[in-house]
Order: sequence, then structure tokens, then C-alpha cells
Amino acid sequence: MSVRKNAEALVASDLLEEIILERYLSGVMPQENKLCLKEIYIYTGYNYYNMRNYINSNLFTISKDAIYISGDMQLLSCKSKEYVEGLIKKMICPIKYENDKYVYIIAKLFDHSYFSEEEQKFIEFMTNELYLIIKDRAVLHRISFKDLVGFHNLNRRPFLHIAQRVYNDILQKKICVGDNIMEYINKHLTENEIIEKLKNASKYDYFFDSNGNLKCDLNTNTDILIKNFLSTIIYRFNDDLAKTILLLKLNNKYSFLISEKFFYEHD
Repeated sequence: MSVRKNAEALVASDLLEEIILERYLSGVMPQENKLCLKEIYIYTGYNYYNMRNYINSNLFTISKDAIYISGDMQLLSCKSKEYVEGLIKKMICPIKYENDKYVYIIAKLFDHSYFSEEEQKFIEFMTNELYLIIKDRAVLHRISFKDLVGFHNLNRRPFLHIAQRVYNDILQKKICVGDNIMEYINKHLTENEIIEKLKNASKYDYFFDSNGNLKCDLNTNTDILIKNFLSTIIYRFNDDLAKTILLLKLNNKYSFLISEKFFYEHD
């Protein structure tokens, strides 16, 4: 059995499972829990039928022309929560093991004990907040697709690395509201990227303002922290439809645009 084929099948299987869980979380599972193989090939670049003998998943099965998703709602619910928690854990750096790359990259995803009590509370808090967003059925606040994509694209790499460091330093109480974070930004962005970020900070409800001053921490303006942190989690989703729906739901509770936030707070 080819090692290369096994490795490719593992990556392909993980990707498809993540897409399925993202669709489940966003409430847009396909009709009859069925995905067309041709469409999945176009979307992922993987020919799942050719890899069927190397794939073993309890979330889906592969036929000649389609992929059939498990109808076990309990399984989908449990797996989706594990997936969400895993994405959040990836963003948190256990302070006790900051010099241990094994813990930082891998071990923390499988063992809660590497996180401090405060870190575990933060993971649980953000998981619960995301599920409140997922379950939201209220009428959506209006936002243009251009503005929705604009807020989503705030997390493009290498900015995602900056955001992760800021969130962790907020969690470790190394920085607090009012502190200037230009030191973080200057290290990873070009001059033009910095100008763009600071300009966007006057339009979108970033975690920092147009002068690079932090607008939130664990005790102040927590809605801004929640909104921006969860947007980084949604950014890591693979499925574009799931991303769009969850971003709309996130905007429904925490407006992305400063002008809209002011309007809803004074409505």
C-alpha cells in the first residue's frame, strides 16, 4: 500500500470532514446528506472515488457518483464541537509551555492539561460564544457583501499571526485596553499594509483603533474582543458558504462596521 496515497487520502479525508462539519455548524447540510463527486472534485481538487480504498471515515461514505454524509446527528454534533474547540485551541499558546514547540503545535490539541485554568476558561468561553452565534435565528442586520468580505479579509496572513499574539497577550494580561500595539504590527506588515490596516480601523470595529491603540481586553469592551477573536476562527473554515453564513450571524450580534454599531446601540 502506497505511503504517498495513504498520506494524500488522510489529508483529503480530513478536509472533507471539516467541510461537512462546517456545513453542519452553519445549518446548510446538502439535500439528502449527499454531495456530488464532480462538485467536490472542483471544490477540493481531490478525486475521492479514486482514493476510496484508502479512506476510512465515520462521517461519510463514497459511491461511484456521490459522497453520502452520515445521518447520525449525535456524531455530527460531537465531532463539530471537537472541531470548533480544536480551532480555538490552535489560537491559544499555553504560557507554561511557550518554549516547547511540541506542546505549542500538537499536544495542546489533545490534552487540556497543558492549558492553565484561565486559558481553559477562555477556550470554553469562546466556544460557548461561537455556539450562541451558530444558534442565532434572529433577523440579520444588513451589511453589504463588500463590507462582509472586507471584515473577513482583515485576518489575511500575515496579520493572522499578529492577531493571535495580541489575543494571547491580552489573555496573559501583558497588555490592556489603551496600550499601543504598533510594535506588533510593524514586525510583520509592510508600510503600505500598515497604512491600509490603520485606515480600515476607522471603518471596521477592529480590536485596535486608527492610531494602533488597543480597544478591548478581558474586562473592557469584551464584545470587540469576542467579535474579532471569533472572526479569526471563522476565517480558518474551508467552506466559503459556511464562512459567509457564520459571518452574517456574527455581524447580527456584533456589528462589523463602526457606523452600524453606533446605530444599533442607539436604536
